[in-house]
Formats: sequence, C-alpha cells, structure tokens
Amino acid sequence: MDSSCITLYTIQSGDTCNKIAESRNVSSCAVYGPNGVSDCSELAAGKKLCLLGECVWYQVKAGDTCDSIIKARAASTSQTPTDAEVFVGWNPSINAA
Repeated sequence: MDSSCITLYTIQSGDTCNKIAESRNVSSCAVYGPNGVSDCSELAAGKKLCLLGECVWYQVKAGDTCDSIIKARAASTSQTPTDAEVFVGWNPSINAA
C-alpha cells in the first residue's frame, strides 16, 4: 500500500466509485485513480482501497468556471486560494477549458 495512504476503505457489496466518494468525502478520481480501478461499476466486495484525503465539496452551478469555483472556495474557507493547475490536479476529470 502507498505510504501516502491516509484511510483504508473496505469495499462493500453494491459499492461504486461515486457511492464511496460521497460517503467518504473524496473525489471519485481519488477512489479509482490511486487504486488502479478501471471499472467502477463492478468493485470486488472485501477489497481494500487507499483513500488519500477528504475534499471540500462544491456544488457546481450553471455558469461556473474553474476560476469562479476557485474564488468561491477561497471566499468560503480560511485557506489560501488554489491555483488553476492545482485545482485541475485535484479534479482530473473536469473540463479545464
């Protein structure tokens, strides 16, 4: 297991990447990416997955852009604003255009 693994999650019957992501506050990519999962619809119950950390969730609204989401996150937290490269790295399945 990767030394950067923060949490081990044991797959339950009926789990999908999105279901795990929602229940553990991580991105779907954080479920399949570091674990080499290629089919999120058929996860083997009992297998352990490494989850690297929790996310701050943001509900995308019509008209949102990467920049507007980054600014909204910075305004709602006391954390330093994220730059676009880091944002896309955290959300690799997002259309960064």
